[in-house]
Amino acid sequence: MRPLRGDLPVRGDIGSGETRQFPWHNRQEGGGRMNVILCGVGGNGVVLTTRIIAEAALREGTKVRVGEVHGLAMRGGTVVSHLRLGPDAKGVLVPQRKADILLAFEPLEALRQMKFLKQGAKVILNNEPFVGVDAHLGLSRYPEVCDIISQIEKVQDLVDVPATQLALEAGGVVMTNVVMLGTLS
Repeated sequence: MRPLRGDLPVRGDIGSGETRQFPWHNRQEGGGRMNVILCGVGGNGVVLTTRIIAEAALREGTKVRVGEVHGLAMRGGTVVSHLRLGPDAKGVLVPQRKADILLAFEPLEALRQMKFLKQGAKVILNNEPFVGVDAHLGLSRYPEVCDIISQIEKVQDLVDVPATQLALEAGGVVMTNVVMLGTLS
């Protein structure tokens, strides 16, 4: 992975004088690790968001391991990143039932990655679906978002974020990953 250029503030003033830290800080004090799965579809910003988190952690001296799985090399293909942070982070892929956080840029992709979450994990979900070509052509059916949310809420702690809508209000859909990153922090 190439390092990002420029400074990436990990901590900073967010308007109220409050200082924010990324969620792995509490784990670091105990010497543990934080396992994060990021998922979405091509074009959501999953890879860039993974790089930003990894670079921020590296700049703080946190050990980082990153593994990425890409579906089709075009908009709409599944993209999953495994991010392991902390002094005892080994390997690049998070084992099933070991992830602490799922940062999901797309609802159906969140459902597909639930197998990685341990009990009590946090799911941060962008509630805007990306309905693929198959569903538009009537070859498959995209589930109702409320049904996906209901399934996730039954087993995990869910933060339901209208990230795409907030991004549009902030200047454009390309800001969705920034909204998701802010929610994570």
